Amino acid sequence: MASPPPQVDVDLGKLSYEIFSFLESKFLYGGGGAGGGGVCSLPGTPGRGPLGGGGARVRVLAIDGCGPGPGDALLAAAALARLEAALRAKAGDPDARVADFFDAAAGAGAGGVLAAMLFVRGADGRPKYTAADALAFVAASLG
Repeated sequence: MASPPPQVDVDLGKLSYEIFSFLESKFLYGGGGAGGGGVCSLPGTPGRGPLGGGGARVRVLAIDGCGPGPGDALLAAAALARLEAALRAKAGDPDARVADFFDAAAGAGAGGVLAAMLFVRGADGRPKYTAADALAFVAASLG
């Protein structure tokens, strides 16, 4: 017979606030370390300065889950490939990846698969896949 869960006397609202405050200070504002600002990145994200200024902003890439049709996933992947090409040209770095310019990514459905492909790290610590790789994967999956 299972025993009832132990009673915990914790104010969950206060605990949630404290956790959020800690994460906010570390993630959004860099924890007030040397330099007191600049662009904050997730652990393992190569440091790249913002393209147009930036300050202490967090850059989040949200990729829509796309519609029920397979063409929508292909359209999202193609848009990401064009974005990556534009970022490479603007930064003057032929090895730049989408993940180099964003601190976090989220997606639903096909957008989640694309976000995972663009932000997963290889053995060298760099993003493992280019946006063109993701586009080729989506195209191959549809055909």
